[in-house]
Amino acid sequence: MRKLETVGVVGFGAMGRQIARLCAQYGLNAVILKVTPGDAEEKIRRALDDIKNGKGGLTSAVEKGKMTQEEADAIMGRITATTDWDELCNKSDYVVESVLEDMDLKRDIFKKLDSKTDKDVVLASNTSSLPITFVAGATQNPERVITAHFSQPVLVMKILEISLGRVTSDDAFQQTKALGERLERIIAVARDMGTGVPTTRLSNALFAEAMKLLEEGIATPRSIDTCARYGYGHPMGPLEMRDQITGWEIVGKLWDGMFKTTNDPKWRPPMLLKQMLELGYIGNPARWKGSRGGIYELYCEKRIGED
Repeated sequence: MRKLETVGVVGFGAMGRQIARLCAQYGLNAVILKVTPGDAEEKIRRALDDIKNGKGGLTSAVEKGKMTQEEADAIMGRITATTDWDELCNKSDYVVESVLEDMDLKRDIFKKLDSKTDKDVVLASNTSSLPITFVAGATQNPERVITAHFSQPVLVMKILEISLGRVTSDDAFQQTKALGERLERIIAVARDMGTGVPTTRLSNALFAEAMKLLEEGIATPRSIDTCARYGYGHPMGPLEMRDQITGWEIVGKLWDGMFKTTNDPKWRPPMLLKQMLELGYIGNPARWKGSRGGIYELYCEKRIGED
């Protein structure tokens, strides 16, 4: 098994930054790759500043006494940002891709990673909804491709879902499991059946019923989320989670992808979701600039906690 010292992270979004910070907190080096080169220097500067000074960043952790300033400095020192594919591929002992849920994009990335990395480097995707076997099909070495799905927010949610493709090797699984254990994750293992990781199916089954309750005029967003929070003990309801955490554009792409892959009518995107996206309701406007709002704005309701 390859000695793990450096984790490469492909993708500069919130998930990619959080995964890189998590690895660095546990003593690993992390190299984050910005895939699109446009305005690279400024975006790299902002991303690194977000890890350090953003909401829930290292500065905040120091102020709250969760770590010392020396520890925070050491963590930042283990994180490198780049736009150079060769730098990421040459340095990495393990790679986690964390870009948009777009099959063509992921296949292009894995094809490039497969051609540039050593053959004993595991190539993992953080995908929540796409079948890893289809991603692996773009490579010459599909046995080293696997899903390693971290849940957002990465530093709070302890689960790591490992999804095995049709030909994923035991070595790739063991290396992924070892990484999860080093990062003190709670590991769940599943087989790829075309709809991503189990939490995605479970979450979207609840979400589908929530949307039906709305479309049938049975309950409002606030009532539905209240039931999930206080009836089942969920930290957030299925609608407020997508308003505040996921964003409705990602939800739309996720459902489109699952329906296209499986052709199962169960995963046909709800009409209400399509209408929201068409009208520009993509999430809480406090988080998504330019959004007309989320489902709460559409239904003219206050969110839970805004009383």
